[in-house]
Amino acid sequence: MDRIVPSVFRHAWLPLLALAASQDAGATPVAWTPSATPGVDCTSLSVPLDYHGDTAETRQIEVCRMRPAEPAHRRGVMLLVPGESDLTPAQALSQQVERWRQSTLDDWKALARTFDVVTVAPRGLTPGADNACLSAADEGGLATYRRFGIDTSAANLDAAANRAVLLAFTCSGDSMAPYAGIRQRLGDIESLRSRLGEDFGAIYATGQGAWVVARYLAVHPGAMSPVVLDSPVDFTATRWGATLSGLMARGALYRNALSLVDASIDATAGFARLPAWFRVLVDDHIAEPRVLKNALEVGRCMASASPELRPYCAKGYGPVGADFLPDATFRLIASDSPSDQENLSGSGRKPTSQAHTRDVIARACVDDDSYRAPLGLWKQRIVGLDREAPLAQYGEGFVGMVCSHWLRNVAPTPVHPDAGNTPVLALRKEGDTAAMHTDIVKAMASTRHGTLVMSKDPVMHDACAAHLARAFLIDGHRPATPLVNCAAE
Repeated sequence: MDRIVPSVFRHAWLPLLALAASQDAGATPVAWTPSATPGVDCTSLSVPLDYHGDTAETRQIEVCRMRPAEPAHRRGVMLLVPGESDLTPAQALSQQVERWRQSTLDDWKALARTFDVVTVAPRGLTPGADNACLSAADEGGLATYRRFGIDTSAANLDAAANRAVLLAFTCSGDSMAPYAGIRQRLGDIESLRSRLGEDFGAIYATGQGAWVVARYLAVHPGAMSPVVLDSPVDFTATRWGATLSGLMARGALYRNALSLVDASIDATAGFARLPAWFRVLVDDHIAEPRVLKNALEVGRCMASASPELRPYCAKGYGPVGADFLPDATFRLIASDSPSDQENLSGSGRKPTSQAHTRDVIARACVDDDSYRAPLGLWKQRIVGLDREAPLAQYGEGFVGMVCSHWLRNVAPTPVHPDAGNTPVLALRKEGDTAAMHTDIVKAMASTRHGTLVMSKDPVMHDACAAHLARAFLIDGHRPATPLVNCAAE
């Protein structure tokens, strides 16, 4: 562990940034106009509706910018990828930059003085037509869903890590819902970068936004912008959003699999008729007929219900509520007994955490084509991961096996580059048990610059994080060790 003193920094990369920066030929300058949020300029960009499809359709996305109060100090453009919320891009941008400007710490103020800070509206996550069907939530329009474990409280909606999937589930008739995934978000970020005419000089992500940036680094392993992941968490950190995404995305597979099962068949016998991937998906550890019957009933409901009624299918799964897991499954996964935790794929033991449960069930093939890799390759990656990495999760083989049956018409995207030069710094409080998405851990490991900064004391952590973020993003220095304890030992 290092104390936070100037000697902990080494290996400046600012010369590399200068070499990596390049202006896109023919980029049309962005025409910024003042927005309703003071100090924020915004505009709309026309981008492909589907970056990975055959359609030539386009859609408009909103992008916003805040300039330094003293333009003479400008050193480039910082991309801000905030955690998911119901704020508009202008509001989210203003909230973060004003937090830096109003801080008592000059290190935070320096970030606001140094960069043009830009952000792009994530698809399906901001107020507008995409989530119009959720607008009745304040009047209790979604209150019925609470009966089935979907938490529609304002706090949970504000914290939603994957609102686009909630839209796809509860607003199945929304024509934009299929185009709100992570792959489209990465395309929107690239569209913004190309229109700006200069590379990002820095990237700053908070909360669930860290997952988006980790995926961006995986797709663009040659990126050189220093990246700060502030309080990174797993995108499945909101419990209801996680499994809803899994259920909705696998609707077609449910229909195909359940066509093999007659409605009158015994639950245990019916379960045995299902394809292997389906049995693994709902956890073949469980032999309790009641649990199997629940799984089959939900599957049948999902396969046959109209879009309007489909939200009512996920029901009756016990006290774990929004996780939509059979209680017996939940107990086994959370058990300390190694025999209970055996992973069906043979790739290792299941970590004793709800986060792993959400990670495996919700992420299986949901907008992540890279999981089509052969199971053997996933096992190699699992073994090869640095087991000292904070909160690394080793369930990819399980997901890989399931997703090898998920056919797509697009090429897989890389998840774990063999080499990367992007410097990554994660700011995280010691004792923070929120799961970090596996992609984030991989991004930190693969870049060879991944560093985690920790402190239990929030004041100490904030001062430490501000000091390191400034040195990292502005001066081009990184801590000398992979883990920095901000508190004096």
